[in-house]
Amino acid sequence: MRLQVQQNGRTWLAHSYVTVPEPSASERYSATPDEEVALGGAKLSIFFDCADHKLRKPLIVVEGFGGELINVDKLFELINEPDSEGIILKDFLDDESYDLIWVDWSNSNARIQDNAAALQAAIEWINARKHADGSSEPNVMIGASMGGLVGKYCLLHMHNIQGKDAEVERFFTYDSPMKGANFPVGIQLLIRDLLNLSGATASDPNIQAALQLLDGYAATQMLRQKAIIDGNGNLALSSAGFDALQAEMAALSDIKPLSDITRYIALSNGAGNGTAQESIDSDLAMEFSLTLDGVPWGGAPYWQYDVLIQGTAYTARQSTTLLYERTVKAIPVLPFFPISIEESVSYSHPFALGLDVAPGGNSNIALSQIEGALNNAFANVPDQIGYYVNIPIDHFCFVPT
Repeated sequence: MRLQVQQNGRTWLAHSYVTVPEPSASERYSATPDEEVALGGAKLSIFFDCADHKLRKPLIVVEGFGGELINVDKLFELINEPDSEGIILKDFLDDESYDLIWVDWSNSNARIQDNAAALQAAIEWINARKHADGSSEPNVMIGASMGGLVGKYCLLHMHNIQGKDAEVERFFTYDSPMKGANFPVGIQLLIRDLLNLSGATASDPNIQAALQLLDGYAATQMLRQKAIIDGNGNLALSSAGFDALQAEMAALSDIKPLSDITRYIALSNGAGNGTAQESIDSDLAMEFSLTLDGVPWGGAPYWQYDVLIQGTAYTARQSTTLLYERTVKAIPVLPFFPISIEESVSYSHPFALGLDVAPGGNSNIALSQIEGALNNAFANVPDQIGYYVNIPIDHFCFVPT
């Protein structure tokens, strides 16, 4: 900047440098989506880098399991955090002119194949819009947790089966369950046993809501071990859904591996030397007790006994084979009658699974929902005179590595 001042025939000259800073990324990316697009199986929330709202350089973020727990607001919370060198990811993305696109599932617990088809529809829409806006930039895609598994299936199927180019130059996955996920098997067994034991508990809407996380298609395909009631009416663990998906993805990869389709960068929590999650120090994963007043059980007169139902789920540690046990006891109202065990159930695995404490990404997903659901269900059980539910663990290994 130059200044010139004239007064009484005299002239003064001055100059100075003025630095005009670039607007920060928080001023350029909108706080709310610039555009939302519904595609049936998914909704796209688009944050354009430029004010003209042209799609030029897509960065596609694919959400994970339990989409209502991690949404687009969580995305911006994460990318606003500085790294160890003080660099804020949101600023970097803006400096690189990326348009951010969040893929939100209509049903995050749908089959992996179905959400992969929804992701393909999203990619094809993005590419068509990008080309219409005059851009030939490749896409970058990030899959968070289950989103990485869906993204891998989508790219393999598009390229290897359909012969279509997704235009994804780089694909990042973050703590994705490529080799399966885990939810504490002891807690699974406890819930499955309760549902088998009590029709009233099974029909409780709170229990049904909690079970959607475990019994949905995606959960069944990702869980390395899932609690079931077998054909003989006994508790069992099954990996059938997981095994089928793994076999299908292996067959797709045999045609052409993902690394030959795109530059694939996988980030994973865990320990390369097998160190377990030492912060999980409780042997108990969950326990409950429910007392029923004057309920006939095992032929005993209702006025002589109360019924006490107790169950304990154990943490699947590296040396644990007992995962669940439950008893039903007849408790005498009068002191001279003996306590009798009317029924007992237990499940021990043939070998230690170690899944709950395995190296890998941890989570507390569904723990509070299940605790609240059981408390609500027990409160509404007819003739109950006391109950408690306790979950001493506050997290578990969700994605074993």
